[in-house]
Amino acid sequence: QHFQALQDYKMEHGDCCVPSHYPPNQTLARWVQSQRQLYKQHTSILLNQQLRQEREHEQQGEELTEEGTLPLQHQSCSPRVARNSLLLQRFERLNKMDFAWQATGERRSHPQEE
Repeated sequence: QHFQALQDYKMEHGDCCVPSHYPPNQTLARWVQSQRQLYKQHTSILLNQQLRQEREHEQQGEELTEEGTLPLQHQSCSPRVARNSLLLQRFERLNKMDFAWQATGERRSHPQEE
């Protein structure tokens, strides 16, 4: 639902730089802000976890797949790991849409605001 709204925004405006105040779809604006906050909070944590996991498995002589992940039989299924995996998938999906992870200082003018 939110991804579709973001895709619609991109089709109309040519980018994914949804401002924090966007009267036509304030729900989208809040969702975009929450994605930016999640990204900030979790990217360094996820990167450190991934690097630590890769180091541990390199020491054990296990090889990573071409995608840089462990073969499925070696991946943990803890809720925290599963949640992090879902976040990474969401971040990847947003990256493919050229999502703006940092809000710009610019404020767009929208017809509904004028």
